[in-house]
Amino acid sequence: MTGRLRAWCTRAVSTTVDIDRPAAEVWAVLIDFGGYPEWNPQIRRAEGELVPGRRVTFHMHPPIGPPIRIRPRVLIVDPGHELRLRGSLPGVFGGEHWFTLEPIDDGYGTHVTQGETYRGLIVPLLGRVIAASLISFQRHNAALKRRVETISTDRQREPS
Repeated sequence: MTGRLRAWCTRAVSTTVDIDRPAAEVWAVLIDFGGYPEWNPQIRRAEGELVPGRRVTFHMHPPIGPPIRIRPRVLIVDPGHELRLRGSLPGVFGGEHWFTLEPIDDGYGTHVTQGETYRGLIVPLLGRVIAASLISFQRHNAALKRRVETISTDRQREPS
C-alpha cells in the first residue's frame, strides 16, 4: 500500500478525561471486567485475561447499530500506564484501541486518553461508525470517571 493510500485508509480518534484519583485506582476499575455491567454504558459484559497475545471478549452496545461481540487481541498491558488491544477482519479492516494513564497533580489525579486507530480498505466508508466510536469513548470515559471517583469516595467513608 502506498503512503497516500495508507493515509486515506487510516483514521484515528481519541478523547481524554481527568480523574481525581491516582492511576492505580483508575487501572483497577479499568481492568475489572466483572464490574463493567455496573458502570459501563457500552460494554455490558467483558471476559478474558489481560495477557499479551491472548484474546478478550467484549459484548458492546454502541451508540448506533445493533449490539456486537468483539474479540480483540491484547497487545500491551502496562499496569497503571497503558492497555492496548487490536481487532481485525484480515485484509479489510483493523483497529488498535488504547488507554493511556498519566499522573497529574503530583500523582493524585490521572489523565486518561482513550483512542483507536482504524486501518483498512473500508475505513473511508465508515465515517458514521468512526464518529459514533468517539461518542462511545466519551461516554465510557465519563462513566469511568464517575465509577473511580465514587468507589474511592465510598472507601474513604467506610469506618476503619
